[in-house]
Amino acid sequence: MQPSTSRLCIMATVLAVVMATTATVCCGGSHDVIAPDVWADLHASPNATVNVLVSFVGGTTKALADAIAVDLHDLHLASSNSRVRQHLVKSTAKSQAIVQSLLRGDSAHPRRRLSVNDEAAEAFSSPEICPGLDDLRVREIYLTNQLHVRRLTLCMAEQLALRSEVASIRYGATLVLDTTTPPSSHVTDVSTTPWNVRAVDATPLWTANITGQGIVVGVIDSGVRSTHDSLRSNFRQNYGWFDAVELAPYPVDAYGHGSHVVGIALSVAPSAQWIACRACSSGGGCHESDLLLCMQFMLCPTDSKGEHADCSKAPRVVNNSWGSGIANWPNYKAAVQAWREAGIVPVFSGGNAGASGCMSVKSPADYDNVIAVGSVDATNALSAFSSRGPTVTSGMTKPDVVAPGVAIRSASSQADNQTVEMSGTSMAAPHVTGAIALLLSGNPALSYDQLYKALTQGTSMSPVKTTDECRRPQDEGASNNNLSGYGLVDVARAGRVLGLESNRPGCGGILYAGLLV
Repeated sequence: MQPSTSRLCIMATVLAVVMATTATVCCGGSHDVIAPDVWADLHASPNATVNVLVSFVGGTTKALADAIAVDLHDLHLASSNSRVRQHLVKSTAKSQAIVQSLLRGDSAHPRRRLSVNDEAAEAFSSPEICPGLDDLRVREIYLTNQLHVRRLTLCMAEQLALRSEVASIRYGATLVLDTTTPPSSHVTDVSTTPWNVRAVDATPLWTANITGQGIVVGVIDSGVRSTHDSLRSNFRQNYGWFDAVELAPYPVDAYGHGSHVVGIALSVAPSAQWIACRACSSGGGCHESDLLLCMQFMLCPTDSKGEHADCSKAPRVVNNSWGSGIANWPNYKAAVQAWREAGIVPVFSGGNAGASGCMSVKSPADYDNVIAVGSVDATNALSAFSSRGPTVTSGMTKPDVVAPGVAIRSASSQADNQTVEMSGTSMAAPHVTGAIALLLSGNPALSYDQLYKALTQGTSMSPVKTTDECRRPQDEGASNNNLSGYGLVDVARAGRVLGLESNRPGCGGILYAGLLV
């Protein structure tokens, strides 16, 4: 008997659904989450692989909300940082479980549930269908609920794209460290206290025996020459170094930027300890995944292999002399928010795009929960290269403050007894990082809000020389502006705002970067 027309229609419909489902599982029909450039590169050759960031739906919003619900006002980092990390790790493990199982090739995990058609999903999800699993290198970034996956194949990318919890599969951005003076210029021997240290007026706190003692400063940069004469004794070797670029077991700096930055911070806070994470290569390029891994390291430091995290070793303030060059870029917001919830103060260079005029401050310096630093020269004039506000999207006034950033002499990565001059907001930011270390040394219980108030209310009485361009924020009565923020950082005045100089014993000599002054 011939089948009826209605039965033929039903059979055709079922067959079409099965074929469509199979095609989706097999051939990447759900590849919308894969960035177009990644998709194109995976199709460039049969054996193509890519290094990508895999982001998950929801990010860390709920985890941080849960952490905030807990009392995190205790600034003992072993407590507050651990709580934040615990919530982030727990949330990340839950949302990434099946994807991580897929990437490991675990047959026991219910990873076969890739679509509504269980049979088709099972048929196209076995490890044999996706060769190259053993070549994958996966780094978990619990700080932002992401994975950095190296050598991802088309087959595996298609399987990941079918997971509803996967938000995107994309290349991470690469930025270049920006200084206006090449790292190799003006090499000289270590000599006297430079003008920039005098400009921020740290001496009154030094004479009150507030020199940064007991405070750990973190630096994310190109690495550090830890054997340098002015840096060696302040390096906290225990849980003090992680190389996200090459996993070097000890501090290195082939570019010179990071050593210079650490030296500046110590020139202001000579008794502070420093730890560092290398996120930037020998050519000055910093990949997004490496920056995020370094931000994760600062939340809860590990050993040099990235293992055995100990949140009690976290720094109180982290210097970030880098930026994306993109306005309102959200990629680092979750990481910064986690820092803030853990009591870590984020300091960012404002950028060297001043030639572009107003609204040239870019992310992360344009975030509302970081301290963005512009640059001035030895005459107290705003540096021509210093990026201007307001922020592009919200119209917020930036930078927050300014500090010396022209012809700054600090540690060279070329030799243990040499310094080098560099210019840029990269050099201005660590002056503020050092200032914060001093203030925390005087009172370790200070919060971000208290530090921000002291720094912005305690700026130099001498006005920063600027033009009227970009000057006034929307509130005409505001005391800050879009060129120099609240003004030039003055550590002594900030200390007086906080009452740090009262009842402190003086001392006859302060060790500044290895020199008695």
